[in-house]
Amino acid sequence: MVPKDEGAERRKYVRINKNIPLRITIPDVDGEGVDAHLASVTRNVSMGGILIEFAAIREEMWDKLKEPDVQLDIEMFFPEHDERISVKAVVKWMKEANKFLAQYASIGLSILEDEDINPRFPELCKKLKAIIEEE
Repeated sequence: MVPKDEGAERRKYVRINKNIPLRITIPDVDGEGVDAHLASVTRNVSMGGILIEFAAIREEMWDKLKEPDVQLDIEMFFPEHDERISVKAVVKWMKEANKFLAQYASIGLSILEDEDINPRFPELCKKLKAIIEEE
């Protein structure tokens, strides 16, 4: 009997294992209206979510990400097409660990599918479908 891929079975969308550069804007990180920005790349991405890993993240940013319902602005860069797409997402889960004596974190983001909040969501879906077809 062939074992089922449990991860794929519970996912709504196909995940793409691709490093896509992105910039995350964390709103009001200091409690005084100042936003913080993180640059990273995706570990994998789908139309529903993004997995990001960091070698290091400042404590105040980590604490802000832990707050419930914080909406993040995610700007994804597609250099092969000279294109940027911005969407809003929320933190679904966070994992922190020490790896080789350095701070290490991974964050799972859920992309908000509401087109009133994320007017470029259909455009992102189209771009990700094109990437899947290229592979």
